[in-house]
Amino acid sequence: MDIKFIKPLVTLGVPGVALGIFYLLLKSLNFEFSSVSPTWTAVIVILFLLIVGGVVLFALHRWSPNQFKDSAKEASRNETKETEEHEKEFEFVVGEERITFQEKMTSLKKDVVKIFAHTHQLGVAAEYQWINHKYPNAVRKMQYLSTLEMLTKDKMEKEIYFDVVKIQLTDGRVKEIYFDISEFVHHGMGSSMNDGDAYMAEKLKSLYS
Repeated sequence: MDIKFIKPLVTLGVPGVALGIFYLLLKSLNFEFSSVSPTWTAVIVILFLLIVGGVVLFALHRWSPNQFKDSAKEASRNETKETEEHEKEFEFVVGEERITFQEKMTSLKKDVVKIFAHTHQLGVAAEYQWINHKYPNAVRKMQYLSTLEMLTKDKMEKEIYFDVVKIQLTDGRVKEIYFDISEFVHHGMGSSMNDGDAYMAEKLKSLYS
């Protein structure tokens, strides 16, 4: 009797199988089906099928292959956007001054970056901004001022100043960043900070020569 009753339910798919299991469970608990009128039995069966069918449809929609594909595409788009944001040209803007950078060399142990700034204080602050952008969570270990002549031991026609910052990356590696600060530090250590007139004179000469 039970097999004859359950076989037609199987043809209804998952809801039918669920109804058959529900039926067998109630029967194992000695539930008296005869005590329920045929009308209420039909109502219970229809409600049960609707509930189970709704759950099945929700599950199929929620965990369908297309849903996973859409999630993967969304994750890929977000990753691409983050990569583009990180790799696009970095600028440091304070008020009317826009500080830009030129990465002349990038390697495992040393980077060379030229800073285009007109204000000494902002130029130095821009170094830290660039490090935070390029190497998030890096720790600054050491910093010193040098020149191209001191680094190469050769006499140079034009003095170029470097602010060398040693940092430790999150993977444990130590790097040296050579910031070319010649745009706001000139011969004789004249700069916009300690000799504004001399700095401006040098800047005007470079602009109009």
